[in-house]
Amino acid sequence: MISQTRSTCPYCGVGCGVVIESDGGQITGVRGDPEHPANFGRLCTKGQSLHLTASAPITLHQRLRQPRLHGREIGWGAALDHAAERFAAVIAGHGPDAVGFYISGQLLTEDYYVFNKLAKGLIGTNNIDSNSRLCMSSAVAGYKLTLGADAPPACYADVDHADLLFIAGSNTAWAHPVLYRRIEDARRAHPQLRVIVVDPRRTETAAQADLHLALLPGTDVALFHGLLHLLLWEGLTDSAFIAAHTQGFGALRDRVREFTPRETARITGLREADLVQAARWFGQARAALSLYCQGLNQSSSGTAKNAALINLHLATGQIGRPGAGPFSLTGQPNAMGGREVGGMANLLSAHRDLANPAHRAEVARLWGVDSVPAAPGKTAVEMFQAAAEGEIKALWIACTNPAQSLPDQATVRRALERAEFVVLQEAFAGTATARHAHLLLPASSWGEKEGTVTNSERRISRVRAAVPAPGQARADWQIACDFARRLEPHLRPGRPSLFDYEGPEAIWNEHRESTRGRDLDITGLSWHQLDAGPACWPYPTGAGAGRERLYTDHRYATADGRARFADLPYRPTAEPRDARHPYALNTGRLRDQWHGMSRTGTLGRLFGHAPEPGVDLHPQEMARLRLAEGDLVTLHSRRGTLVLPARGTATVAPAQAFIAMHWGDEFVTGGVNVLASAALCPLSRQPELKHAAVRIERAELPWRLVALAWCDEARALQLRQALRPLFDAFPFAACVPFGRERSGVLFRAAAAAPADAARVAQVAALFGLEGSAGAGMQTLHYLDPRRGQRRSVRLAGTGAEQRLDAFLLAGDTRAEAWIAPLLQRQAPAQAYGRALLAPGPEAPGPAPTRDAQVCSCFDVGQSRIVQVLAGLPGPAEQRLAAMQAVLHCGTQCGSCLPELQRLAAADRAAA
Repeated sequence: MISQTRSTCPYCGVGCGVVIESDGGQITGVRGDPEHPANFGRLCTKGQSLHLTASAPITLHQRLRQPRLHGREIGWGAALDHAAERFAAVIAGHGPDAVGFYISGQLLTEDYYVFNKLAKGLIGTNNIDSNSRLCMSSAVAGYKLTLGADAPPACYADVDHADLLFIAGSNTAWAHPVLYRRIEDARRAHPQLRVIVVDPRRTETAAQADLHLALLPGTDVALFHGLLHLLLWEGLTDSAFIAAHTQGFGALRDRVREFTPRETARITGLREADLVQAARWFGQARAALSLYCQGLNQSSSGTAKNAALINLHLATGQIGRPGAGPFSLTGQPNAMGGREVGGMANLLSAHRDLANPAHRAEVARLWGVDSVPAAPGKTAVEMFQAAAEGEIKALWIACTNPAQSLPDQATVRRALERAEFVVLQEAFAGTATARHAHLLLPASSWGEKEGTVTNSERRISRVRAAVPAPGQARADWQIACDFARRLEPHLRPGRPSLFDYEGPEAIWNEHRESTRGRDLDITGLSWHQLDAGPACWPYPTGAGAGRERLYTDHRYATADGRARFADLPYRPTAEPRDARHPYALNTGRLRDQWHGMSRTGTLGRLFGHAPEPGVDLHPQEMARLRLAEGDLVTLHSRRGTLVLPARGTATVAPAQAFIAMHWGDEFVTGGVNVLASAALCPLSRQPELKHAAVRIERAELPWRLVALAWCDEARALQLRQALRPLFDAFPFAACVPFGRERSGVLFRAAAAAPADAARVAQVAALFGLEGSAGAGMQTLHYLDPRRGQRRSVRLAGTGAEQRLDAFLLAGDTRAEAWIAPLLQRQAPAQAYGRALLAPGPEAPGPAPTRDAQVCSCFDVGQSRIVQVLAGLPGPAEQRLAAMQAVLHCGTQCGSCLPELQRLAAADRAAA
């Protein structure tokens, strides 16, 4: 019997509604909820694959299902008793600030609320911070500095009303694909809609823009100041709005006087004509909507970047009306909910300020505690620095992976090794952080949880359980409450428990009461109403609906009701390029992956578009370094080194480099954030993950190994787990899944000298290339131990049905170029026979070739798309539609549409 359960997607901050299909205890399908106002039934490649990440093999082999202490399975009672005793001992011996909680924007609001109360109310420490510090804290600080509250004033519907979209530091087409579908709809419906994109890279979003401002990394504040200078010069500011509704304009006007077009062009690397064009389009727009994300936030000037952009809206009156306003796009599904409940080191419940004694007293009364600590706690980076220095003795980490995502990984790993007690509350067993934890606690995950989340437009949605959690996994709020009740006898003996909640509804009701009279007041909303459908805040008592658009009366959340211009200077990146580190390294998202890939990384189909880790360099840099496509390079920052294959692309400017932020050391030796800088924005305390100065040189690692195999899904998961410990044996190693209907695993390694034959044999054995091949299989080998050469292949079937099932190449791996496609495309292998073992790179005849995937839904490659387009007449749009009728790409989730449009336009131009 198939059941259907309405819930919310657990990935980005768009907050798409989903309908989960389940049969008994197994999730079997997912589709977009056509009634949810965030997506109206649409899902991206990640969202529509959610049910596959809940398969029985993944649940069995990837999920944490039982508490583990030092690797040994124990019961919940023993696990939580031990945790309470260890935390109580640290608090008694070193004080409450010797413990820290690092939580996640992927928790539900109710989970967040309980953790915040546990740390600040029960233990008496503000050492609780969230991985939202890594993505949204500069946006929070920017809103509070200018508008008085952390409240994004716009909504998704504003896309339909704007005549200018100003997208800054956001590859929306990949990072928020469903929202980008809405942008595409708006452009079709309103051809006069213009789009400006501010981004150092020529991303898919930038390629679709009417004007791409490819500024130098970190120069956004100079750009925004320069645009304000031009707005003033051309008389495009709204002086009446400024006088009636703002304060502080005079000081900012004086500051931007020096940002002439010439000076701004010098700093940003942009053309003066493009600056003038951008300023005129912004100033002359009937309604200008800005959309921005990590390119502004993840910076040592993150708050200044956010505030300088908001200054443009205030100077032109582009706020508080349809189609206008500064709209920060949230990176995680519930980073907004965490901010609402104050789940960060410098916040209190319901947007209260930690520094305000009256606010602390209000929260203490609500919680029934004597007081709430006044001193700000350690923020994310600072918390792990303190643990590395021995100041914080015990860490509780929930639903996040700091050993992958935090910058300066050497310090993070030292912190996890030095801490006396590390608890990890997590759904997935294979994260980098799990290897460092003393106590692992299994948490429920998507499809198993009950509660609420809030998306980018302040819309609260219900999350519902479709199936029970596997094994002994528990809800995050329940784990926190069970731990708190065990800790209470140590910290407040004989007093009533603060954590006797019957369920998530009771927690949400307490949170709702905390918002009474605040800017995010939801006292007019009930759990029953949320069951009927999502709603935006504020939703105060007596309101008939939530408010989708803020500041329509131009009364802002400041003492005098006026918005404030932020007079902040331009400062360059914290780590300048120099002769020893001449490249600017940028990081960002892939289209089909999310964060540290603990969930998306279980599915080979989501690796089709970006199959392996690599570093993108401009073709000029590839030529200057004498690199061919795929050559290994070593990247050196002031903190660490990383070896990756190099790829040439004109989407990256000369003297710059790009690595996807997802590639942690679960997938490649070291992981991207060994390079990242821990420099912080002084106001938001957000790290500068978007820029590091690096040196790049050819990696002298001539000995190579590559192995691929098809497996069943369970065996593929086990194989990846078995291969991960081998990373430490090589200067470079990477392991990724591949495949759609079948599951495959790829392992790659390199070294300066041939690896020990026993090590190579160990890899071969894991891939089933040692010993008996099994029924219907044939294994062939070529060995040259003196030269460190080996080839092993496993063939399945006979005659015309014979296929390559697995292979390993060691030493000379150049033949991978044709052997890997032969395996991955499951092409007939009979004609190749023993040529599979012959030395050298050449195929014995025509062989399959790799085709870069464009469409994930239908597995359509670029060469096939170009081939079909070449035979079609008419303009690009007409030919695109005709090609889609043949190949169907872009007709399901639509995530590949920007790339398809680019290919159609390029093919038309070539014709």
